[in-house]
Amino acid sequence: MIISHAQGPERGPEDIGRTSFGCNGDMNVRRDDFPGWSRHAGIRATGLLMVAIGCLMADVVLSQEPAPAQLPIPAIKPASKSTNWGTGFVVRDGYVITALHVILNHNNVLLGPVASGRWVQAELVQSDAKLDLALLKARIDLPPLSLAPSADVPTGLEVSVIGYPQPKFQGLGKKITHGIVNGYLSERQHAQDIGYLQISAEVSQGNSGGPVLAPDGTVIGMVQRKIDAKKVAEQSEDLLINVNYALRSSQIIKFLQSGPASPQIQSLSLAAVLRPFQIFDKTQASVLAVIGRDVASASSVVPTP
Repeated sequence: MIISHAQGPERGPEDIGRTSFGCNGDMNVRRDDFPGWSRHAGIRATGLLMVAIGCLMADVVLSQEPAPAQLPIPAIKPASKSTNWGTGFVVRDGYVITALHVILNHNNVLLGPVASGRWVQAELVQSDAKLDLALLKARIDLPPLSLAPSADVPTGLEVSVIGYPQPKFQGLGKKITHGIVNGYLSERQHAQDIGYLQISAEVSQGNSGGPVLAPDGTVIGMVQRKIDAKKVAEQSEDLLINVNYALRSSQIIKFLQSGPASPQIQSLSLAAVLRPFQIFDKTQASVLAVIGRDVASASSVVPTP
């Protein structure tokens, strides 16, 4: 199984370089074993950088469950004069959470558009490289989303994703996609409430850091990765569609509880089933685009997607 995270110069798929990682029998990451995972999502308006993170071989049967350790995330090398686009969501008054790789190694972060199309500067106040999480503080007055512990999330649950996929081509309007929770990487991860949800809701570059929403409107995960369908097809002659991964909400909750923005926690209600347009109406005001960029001095000018 091969996962991709896209960032770097804007080039065609045939030009994109990839970094390979691999796994030993205990699921500890090793280089050079096989083409491996890389993180999904923040779009770069002036460039793409592919980074590998994680591991799972689709055609290898392990004799025992993988160890529950977190998948390590390699450092991202910054590109000069680059701009990354991603998604974030409000978790407390004045605080937005996103994927760390969207803003990593950039000296200026913008959130928006907010009231009257304004963009506001944000400050990184907390991060976790292993979980690929970043907490931003900004002068915004938007309602926070509630998080539901992911231990309560059943396989097959309907999910919605709201974000800013491919803003260069699709514009800066928020988009919603719909799918289900397909499962987990292992039964151990499922039981211990760690790791990632596999979801079928469509995601693209720019969705990283966006919320994965249950039918009741609570957050049950964050978009971080997607499978590299082209790479898998080259090796397996089988085209995989909409195989995407979201960090489970219980890990997001623990991260936030250790910092200045303790989240609103709400039990998942399987009886409350909102339709996608209702979920969008209920939550979209709390979802923002996130821009990480390099500037000589702070500026309110927003790069064109």
